[in-house]
Amino acid sequence: MNSNRSRPKVVVDARCLNRPHLRGIGKVVYNLVDRLAGRCEFYLMGDRPDLPFHCPGNGSGHRYIHVESCDQVGYRLNAWQQGAFPFRARQLAKSGRGEVMWCPANSASWWQPLPTVVTVHDLIQWNDRWSESTTRSVAGERLLDASLTRADAMVTISHASAGDIVRRWPKVEPDLRVIANGVDESYFKPTSAVNRPETPYMLYFGGAIPRKRLDWAVKVFDSLRPSNLRLIICGLETTARRDFKASLPARVADRVVVSDFVDESDLPQLIAGATAVLYPTLQEGFGLPVIEAHAVGTAVLHSDVSSLSELIGPASVILDRDDLAGWTGAAQSLVDRGGLAEALTAPAKRWAERFRWDRAADGYYELFEQLAGHSAGAERQNRRTAA
Repeated sequence: MNSNRSRPKVVVDARCLNRPHLRGIGKVVYNLVDRLAGRCEFYLMGDRPDLPFHCPGNGSGHRYIHVESCDQVGYRLNAWQQGAFPFRARQLAKSGRGEVMWCPANSASWWQPLPTVVTVHDLIQWNDRWSESTTRSVAGERLLDASLTRADAMVTISHASAGDIVRRWPKVEPDLRVIANGVDESYFKPTSAVNRPETPYMLYFGGAIPRKRLDWAVKVFDSLRPSNLRLIICGLETTARRDFKASLPARVADRVVVSDFVDESDLPQLIAGATAVLYPTLQEGFGLPVIEAHAVGTAVLHSDVSSLSELIGPASVILDRDDLAGWTGAAQSLVDRGGLAEALTAPAKRWAERFRWDRAADGYYELFEQLAGHSAGAERQNRRTAA
């Protein structure tokens, strides 16, 4: 690739940015676009003109970020993804404004008129035990498999996910790259010493999805003392918040705080002020709360499961997934001593430094730059033939 060529022009399925609030994958895409705008030129495509579009520089206000959002009938047939999005990508390519397609959210268009990068964060939606999908069908799953494996390059976020991907789709191994997620810079900014609040609290992240084990977090908290200790629950949608509050045992109902949506800018201080983070999930593609807790020097309780085995750092308290007494005892010890031991705070923060969005952005830029200027499918075919 000529090092003097112009910046790659990337057409993005950016529906994760075109939502009421940024969550999960939306935060990943936001941070990568933020760091790559200028090195790349982005055309962000959404499907909900009635909802906000979250992107750096407010989209049209950024020289290298262009935003479009259009509705498309045929929701159940995935008409936007399978038709509107690739059609618009081809239009942009014809006018010299599109060179690479990026599908960042565990799905892809079967029609790929441009060289395509897909990001598969994990295979949880293919896991019958933990899948959150309620609309899966044999035909839909086959189309998704075929669409993802047609791509010129596939990215995932952990070696655990990479192993799952290769077992399911062996032929993509030559095109698979692991690029870990990062932590927002606000977690690393120097701050004054954190003063623990008069009312101590623990944090839970993960929502009401069964594999996240909100019920386990409540069981752990139930027997902890002192009586003024609080458990703050983050990540529940409106309906889930209502149902969860109604299900709480009366003995803990007044000690459990179910938060509304927490703005990203408030999260570092919220985590830094906690005695510990409870993260009892049974399966993850990555596990960002573990890194965020380390970055601000807060202990995090979790098990050595799936990708979390790659994220064991100085602030990790590793516990058997089914040992309730062990979880309770470890949590109580942290409460008694007021959080993470001071000697571990600095090592935890240094450990988290390896997870920077700039590093992730560099990995994506290499892919975009490599594929820009190629014809769709050519790069993939060359590598798979060689392999």
